Amino acid sequence: MENRNSTELEDKVIELERCIAMLTALVEKSSGSEGRHDMPFYMKHLLSIDEAAVYFSLGENKLRTLIKNNPDADYLLHSGKIVKIKRQMFADYLDRTNYI
Repeated sequence: MENRNSTELEDKVIELERCIAMLTALVEKSSGSEGRHDMPFYMKHLLSIDEAAVYFSLGENKLRTLIKNNPDADYLLHSGKIVKIKRQMFADYLDRTNYI
């Protein structure tokens, strides 16, 4: 009986170690090489389209359409092909807008 409990405990330890390794890999993958993913969105001045979609609860396609239809909007910052959304200015825009 004791041998069986020992084997079950060893199996659980192995499973926990595997889970820890998977979680560690996920954290390392999500942090990326930029190192700025640790900063919460509400502290960032500029947001990528996917960050803005999460932050403002809008779809990425909706944001891309807004950018395409309003390329000179004050809440956008263009850097080559990359477009960033100025978080506070876009929030102000949404406050003034009833339909997007």
